Amino acid sequence: MHDLKVEHWLLMVICPITVKPAFRTPELRDAVEAFASNAKRAIDLATLPNMMCHVGQRIMMSRLSAHFIKYGSDHCLDTSEPEAQLLRRSAEDAAAEVADFQSIVKDVFHQRVKSPFRALNDRISPITDFVDEGIQQSYVTMMSTQIILAWTAFETLAGDLWEAAVNAHPKTLAKLEPKGGPSQGDGKALPLSVLDKHDYDIQHKMGTILRNSKRCTFTRLDDIVDAYSRSFPQPSPLSRGAMWQDADLVAACKVRNVFAHKAGRVDDDFVTALKSDPRFRQYSERDQLVLDGKLTTDLVRGLFKFAVSLIGQVDDWLVSN
Repeated sequence: MHDLKVEHWLLMVICPITVKPAFRTPELRDAVEAFASNAKRAIDLATLPNMMCHVGQRIMMSRLSAHFIKYGSDHCLDTSEPEAQLLRRSAEDAAAEVADFQSIVKDVFHQRVKSPFRALNDRISPITDFVDEGIQQSYVTMMSTQIILAWTAFETLAGDLWEAAVNAHPKTLAKLEPKGGPSQGDGKALPLSVLDKHDYDIQHKMGTILRNSKRCTFTRLDDIVDAYSRSFPQPSPLSRGAMWQDADLVAACKVRNVFAHKAGRVDDDFVTALKSDPRFRQYSERDQLVLDGKLTTDLVRGLFKFAVSLIGQVDDWLVSN
């Protein structure tokens, strides 16, 4: 059993990650707020194991307290006699007895009735006391799911932010430098049906139109880089490859792909893209990728840090132009 480093994962919640930066361009509000909401859901997944551990222990203590309250100290730890009595009762009486007991359990759990074991209730064991081989895979599943959710939040932001920026400043950003150069033709002609749909008023809708017509897509990192680099002119960092070579951005993308499409097994694309990253260069094709709390936290924090930087770069460009 490898060390899951769960304590690092829990720090993701204890030490909050900034996912809603300040911005000055009002047109970006919807994209930024949607990202903040999506990112928070991804981050909150790290609270689930600790929360379930806490709730489970509280339920156990509530049941123990209910036995003490209802049956006295003699049957507090040994519940066999009260259960035997239930079996000798009629179904109606037994059902009423069980309902009464469950009502006490709920009252103790919700602190409507004081527990006789208050001191024990306040001593909830941390989740790190309950990581063993039997449940380790569940933690790995939640960690990989968190990376997938985090990438989805970023991917959605990249598309929404680009669309909002182009809508706000179509004169420059909607030009879309062709991938293969001018000789291929710019392909900018819009069908009349598109113009008619927008009542021939497309001044602040070009981003939406270009995105809906698949002129730019945002389902792969390469496509995201292509969309921004074709829209934003030099010397904006958004137009240059260096910004998009961020180590955590690339790693989060490749780790997400491996879990989403390869059941966690490393492929050639992963090995090639991350061969210079010390966190992953030990892997060969077909190896099973091993996650832990520290790696997951580093990737999610790094990805969201890049996302916040992307928002800032787009906002800065719009304010300056």
